[in-house]
Amino acid sequence: MIRIVLFGDSITAGYTDGYPSSKFSDMLKEKIGREDVYCFNRGVPNSTITSALERLQADVLAIEPNYVVPFFGLADARQKQPLSATTYTAALTQLVRQITPEKCLLITPGVVADDSTVNAHLQEYVQATQQVATTTHCDLIPWHAHMATTPEKMLQPDGVHYSALAYDELTTMLAARFKQRLASFNMISSARQFMGSRQSQDNN
Repeated sequence: MIRIVLFGDSITAGYTDGYPSSKFSDMLKEKIGREDVYCFNRGVPNSTITSALERLQADVLAIEPNYVVPFFGLADARQKQPLSATTYTAALTQLVRQITPEKCLLITPGVVADDSTVNAHLQEYVQATQQVATTTHCDLIPWHAHMATTPEKMLQPDGVHYSALAYDELTTMLAARFKQRLASFNMISSARQFMGSRQSQDNN
């Protein structure tokens, strides 16, 4: 089984009409289209990047994932005292290094409606996420730029959480990237099996 962990806040938790749902992980699994892929949803409403570090072992590493999708920023930007870009960068870097960069697929934070202060902080976190992706050589989905083109269609009436369209487009982007990764994963696995078989034959 290939284990993918979605790790984030209320967006990852599929928050819809005031309640969490499994739509994010369910849609991603469906679009990847493989029976051997299981998507674990570890989204917790109001989870910040710093609180995520505290639950990383229990919620992510204990699963022994093949891939992890850390997706934070919204709760950090909406706090009474939003996290600084410097602190966000340091925490995200620590998170990626503990998971290991080759397993991570980062997503740049999206936008909210009618709140310039929150959006300004989210833009800082976008730049921080891009910086972490570059310094750790980690894969990145440029979601912010995509979502910002039509934010009114991407948000629920609360102006914060994602609409069905947003989840559909985000999981489409993620699934395409995972299909590329899984194709490489299969090639490496096949090569290892072949080499193991050859070595066994040579030993006999």
